[in-house]
Amino acid sequence: MIKSESKPRNGSRLSAVQEFVRLVEGGTFRPGDRLPVERVLAEQLGVSKPTLHTVLQELEVRGVITKSKERGWQRRVVVGTPTDASILSQTVAVLTGFTSEMVKRIPLRRGEYESALPSYCLHAITEAGYHALLLHRDNLTTHTFARMARENTSGVVVLWSAIATPDGMELVNSLRDHGIAVVVNSYGSQTEKFDRVMSDHAQGAYDLTRFLIAKGCRRIVRYWVVRSNIRAAEWLIQRDLGYTRAMTEAGLEVLPAIHALAPEELDDEEEHFEVGKRLAMSYLVGLLNQPAPVDGILALNDGLFFAIAEAVQALGKAPQKDVLIVGYDNNWETSGMRKWTPFQPLATMDKKNQSVGQAMVQLVLERARRQLPEEPQCRLLKPELIIVSE
Repeated sequence: MIKSESKPRNGSRLSAVQEFVRLVEGGTFRPGDRLPVERVLAEQLGVSKPTLHTVLQELEVRGVITKSKERGWQRRVVVGTPTDASILSQTVAVLTGFTSEMVKRIPLRRGEYESALPSYCLHAITEAGYHALLLHRDNLTTHTFARMARENTSGVVVLWSAIATPDGMELVNSLRDHGIAVVVNSYGSQTEKFDRVMSDHAQGAYDLTRFLIAKGCRRIVRYWVVRSNIRAAEWLIQRDLGYTRAMTEAGLEVLPAIHALAPEELDDEEEHFEVGKRLAMSYLVGLLNQPAPVDGILALNDGLFFAIAEAVQALGKAPQKDVLIVGYDNNWETSGMRKWTPFQPLATMDKKNQSVGQAMVQLVLERARRQLPEEPQCRLLKPELIIVSE
């Protein structure tokens, strides 16, 4: 039996994997060696037996050990160091519609834009001890995935920006067809066959609506903006469900949502703000001047909040006094629109994109290690209500 100094059993999975690789590289374990019994190996690596099971699964995925039948028994034997296997077997990829230059420009801070999610995923991958690979949707073909499958790529995390086009969805289906572990960050029926991780938009809208009700609002309207087919977007439907649930529980009337047509993208930021303001005025004028006026507004996001607040003031109402307005995304402090108005949202919702990235990486690794049932898993992460000002 191969002997090695035992360690306290409080080590982590990652440290145990690294220690085993060092033992192989140092010659303690050689290709073809049969592993010791679990009790002895757990002592050598300084982990508990439950942790050892995940360590062994990880080493199998990396191609360091494999199972071999010996006299009818399944036994694990050493194959070699990770360098003997393809580097892709130690890699988790992030598939996005954002370019690498866009990702580099995204600051990792509390004001989390959706495009920061690739950076959070890449960080989580390296923290898990894997190589991280950033893939762009427009530079791939199904032949790429065939090679990734042959070389046992550990998994692919697919962000919503990668499947915003039919071609992107075709690529993701190809990933699945090649047997590669995939986790998607997207609502919708087209992604239900995949493992998914999303921020819980229904819970977010519910909590914001309840916040406005607690502040005394009784006539709360949703101010959504329509771009392409955003009206039918599943995450927006989830927001509607959360709002409706909160209003119904409070015995209040569910008002029809405003679906404003998004203004065209303009190079001049101030002009863009003014167009948004005038658009909001056109939708809100009747609602603010009727016998039972609106007294609360759910803005689609923090960027829209500023134009809505200025529109409310232009229509003769005091924002955050006569009409309470909340945002979404928790990026109001870094919005370029902030400089055109002194108002700020009473509250907003932080979608916890960093936690979403970590959860996606965790789920794809669990799938790659065969720790999950066959049916697709869906994990919703609760967003955090951020009260900006009382």
